Amino acid sequence: MMPYPNYSIVIPAYNEAGRIPATLQEVVDTVRQKGWSAEVIVVDDGSTDTTAEVVRQFAASAPEVRQILEDSGNVSAVFQGHSHQNDYRDINGIHYCTMRAVIEGSGAANNAR
Repeated sequence: MMPYPNYSIVIPAYNEAGRIPATLQEVVDTVRQKGWSAEVIVVDDGSTDTTAEVVRQFAASAPEVRQILEDSGNVSAVFQGHSHQNDYRDINGIHYCTMRAVIEGSGAANNAR
């Protein structure tokens, strides 16, 4: 098991089975290239596709992907609370970096890519 990380990267996901592998690969590659002590947590809020299974399969070969939280009921709150994209703050020694969510629009057409 990895030591306690300095960073937690939280990725909200809903019906993202087709796109989440590329997102996770980019995040994990960046973490490794930068030498960050970081964990990746995917929040899957009740996807009806195979998002959770795809993340679990990816995590099998990427120890940085530590958790997938399913049916949390909080993804909408995550999207609303992080509308200040690409912002970085250090608050009491905790690093916060918010990024654009995986979804760039609404509806099934945007979730199916």
